[in-house]
Amino acid sequence: MEITKEEIAASVVETGEVTVSEVRDFEVFYQTPAVRLVMDGKRVAGVIGKRADGSYVQFNAAKAVILATGDYTNNKAMVERWCPDIAEFDKKQFGKTGDGHLLAICAGAKMETSDIPR
Repeated sequence: MEITKEEIAASVVETGEVTVSEVRDFEVFYQTPAVRLVMDGKRVAGVIGKRADGSYVQFNAAKAVILATGDYTNNKAMVERWCPDIAEFDKKQFGKTGDGHLLAICAGAKMETSDIPR
């Protein structure tokens, strides 16, 4: 089930960084996952996405790029490196590959190991 434009707009407005009038007019690109962040020095200036037909599209940010990412429990290497306590647990969901985390790391972000008590 795809999220609607209205749900996206409501989530962005909840951050308090923008108003409803600022998010009225935007386009959603479904089935276009991010494959690379575009850098301008140390600043993330855009994102490159891969369309369903295999072509690529670049989106340049006017102000900022919002990187909303899930988790990486289905990426064995990432789990072993950053959250080894869950490595042996059964995975109940699929598709949680850490792609967004990897994009951020490639852009200079730092990951930390989990400090959840054992």
